[in-house]
Amino acid sequence: MGERVKETARVCIGSYEPRQRRGMWRELTSLRYRLLGVLVLAASMIGLIAGAPSSAGAQQQRECFTETGFCIAAPDFQQYFHLRGGVSTFGYPVSRELTLLGFRVQFFQGHILQRLADGRITTMNLLGPGLMPATHIDGATFPASDPAIVAATPRVDDLEYATAIVTFTASTCPTSSRARLCTF
Repeated sequence: MGERVKETARVCIGSYEPRQRRGMWRELTSLRYRLLGVLVLAASMIGLIAGAPSSAGAQQQRECFTETGFCIAAPDFQQYFHLRGGVSTFGYPVSRELTLLGFRVQFFQGHILQRLADGRITTMNLLGPGLMPATHIDGATFPASDPAIVAATPRVDDLEYATAIVTFTASTCPTSSRARLCTF
């Protein structure tokens, strides 16, 4: 692996410290950041990211964060960010606005904000089968996507969604794993 790729990976993913040197808490909290770093690194390496600046944010006031050196330029991303808790919910921005898989997005420490085709802002589903088909990352195991379960999941625009998703989760998810209780 070239030195430039190693440096990019170090910046995006974190240090190469062996697991034994890191505490359990640091390992668990850094997994989300490492996933974001892996996504940015992989997307840039295979050419999925187009870095043209957004025309929507070009003439608006940018909100910059000295903690990471990145700004939120688009007013709709700024509004979504602040109305839903800001830094305490999303973490600091770790990218500029860019195009990923055909959508304008911006990466934050804990989430990716995505502008949908109709202009609405939402968070990107990082575990979607089209975005992250991996089932094993850094010692963690994620279940593969099951099309039958996805099809049976209640729709978020359903008026009874709040009740339906709780019932669906209780009936679909296992209550134990390896003889350990894991109820919701």
